[in-house]
Amino acid sequence: MSNKNFAREFFKIYDRKVSCGEIVFKNLGMPHNDFTMLCTTEGHVPPAEVIETLCLTMKLSEDEKAIFRSFIAEED
Repeated sequence: MSNKNFAREFFKIYDRKVSCGEIVFKNLGMPHNDFTMLCTTEGHVPPAEVIETLCLTMKLSEDEKAIFRSFIAEED
C-alpha cells in the first residue's frame, strides 16, 4: 500500500469508534507497547496476530479488515 501506513489507517478507524463509544482501548486486546510504537515509530506494523485480534475487537467491516490485513501481506 504505497503512501499508506498502518498507524494512519488504525487511528482513522480507532478515533471514530472511540469517539462514538463503540470501542474502548482496554477491550482491544492490543499490547500497550504496540500502541506506543504506532504513536512513536514511523512504519510500525503490529504482528499478524495482533492485527487479526484488532479486526475482531474493533468490530471492523469487511473493507476495514481488508485494509488492516493488507499490511500483514506486506510484512511477510
